[in-house]
Amino acid sequence: MEVLPVTVADVDEGVASCVEDIRLIGDTRYMETTAATLATSCRLIAVKLENLTKTESTDGSPGKTILDEMLELDCPNNCTGHGDCINGSCVCTEGYEGVECDIQRAMPPLIHPETNPGLCATDRYPCNTFYISGDNFASEDITCRAVHFSITSGAGYTLDTKNETFPGNALAGGIGCSCTVPQSLRRRRSVDTVMADGFFLSVSNDGITFSDDIVIIKYDSSCITCNESDITCTQLSNGPSLRQQL
Repeated sequence: MEVLPVTVADVDEGVASCVEDIRLIGDTRYMETTAATLATSCRLIAVKLENLTKTESTDGSPGKTILDEMLELDCPNNCTGHGDCINGSCVCTEGYEGVECDIQRAMPPLIHPETNPGLCATDRYPCNTFYISGDNFASEDITCRAVHFSITSGAGYTLDTKNETFPGNALAGGIGCSCTVPQSLRRRRSVDTVMADGFFLSVSNDGITFSDDIVIIKYDSSCITCNESDITCTQLSNGPSLRQQL
């Protein structure tokens, strides 16, 4: 059968490429890419030779084609080892979900700080809804949690509220969610020295275990510059006078 020697050759080439990658960089970071490339090659060969049957069935009727057999066993990322591949779809084991069974509901999302909002200019944006990205986000029932703080001139920040939880909206593909902060957390203290305000925001898949906090600072960029790392703000020397956003 033509498909067998061709596939064996691709497998040998893929394994050799994978071994060489590991030898050169000292770890397996590119192994998934090599495996995905090999899988794509196998699919193309199977499509090309889809008229070939594997066996005859017990009743004498034509068996499944090579393509049929492959598609039944061809699940995304092999269900990440947390599910069974049945007719081309993952059936996840208990506690896991997602197309690849790669989302663990009992674990919190893994936030990517470098791709998340840190500063939000109120003179340009509403700064009420924030999009949080990362890994291990459930497909539904996301819970957001926030606590409000105020930043005062020369005195750092102070917490104004207790932690408050509210529903989040999951983004497709388990890559993140959006959190719209409720009105009860948007109020600011009427203090002349308040330069900006913001939130410590975290998210959860089960409403119990939450991710690490990310810092979000809301400020007027026309007169203030802020740093989310140390949660401080400074008035711009060449900007207009500080305007209170009360």
